[in-house]
Amino acid sequence: VLGSFTVPASGGAESEGRLAIGGSFLPARGFSVGISGGGTFVVGPQTGFNNLIVRNLATGTNSPYVGTVATLGTTVTGLVRIGGASSGITYDMGVLSDNVGMTPADLGIDFDALFAVLQAKSTCWSELAATGTLVDEVNLGNGWVLIGDDTSALQVFDLGPNDLNVSNQELNFRDIPAGATVLVNVGGASPVVGMARINADVTGSPTLFNVLFNLHEATAASIPTEVNGSVLVPSGSLTLGGSLNGRLLVGGDVDFSGSG
Repeated sequence: VLGSFTVPASGGAESEGRLAIGGSFLPARGFSVGISGGGTFVVGPQTGFNNLIVRNLATGTNSPYVGTVATLGTTVTGLVRIGGASSGITYDMGVLSDNVGMTPADLGIDFDALFAVLQAKSTCWSELAATGTLVDEVNLGNGWVLIGDDTSALQVFDLGPNDLNVSNQELNFRDIPAGATVLVNVGGASPVVGMARINADVTGSPTLFNVLFNLHEATAASIPTEVNGSVLVPSGSLTLGGSLNGRLLVGGDVDFSGSG
């Protein structure tokens, strides 16, 4: 996250993977980082790696649990690195280093360079020709369906800002070759990805590991429901209202307002 990451008192519970924040970390509740409270596919912390990196300030209430795992008789403790000050937070299960400085050398990550690359990639991907279409098959009992060409290793879909704003319907896939990557370009300044369920899972085709939603024009995006797949918002903010099973890359602020 290039901007700040806010978790309201009624907001989300955890980031099962590592979390890097280019602005400030602002949790108003207990929030776990780098450890799973009930999900799957999470690689635990490794010796010497930071589970939580914050470039500016970490200010909040309650205790974030920064992943610590014991495996094969060895305990590996999650590390926390804060460029500025940390206040109001107790890092249970984590080792805190704060006031370390805000340069890439201080933090071990160059946020600005990383997002410059991601912004360029997002633009490039948004210009690829579509290989499939979105079809309304609600009357057939199939929900909405992204139908591919059943051939290409890269399946590309080009959608408008509200094409996936259908909160009472599932999003399904058809004619996606095994192992193919699914790129869903969603245009518009205020896109909403709000399907009741996105049926990419850990088996079948596509898997959630192979799906990317590229919100390439977004200045203020919204995901009010659960997403299976990764999300890239290269230059805007995101309000996250449910669980996201995938990687999340946001070039603005994130408000993790929902559960999950």
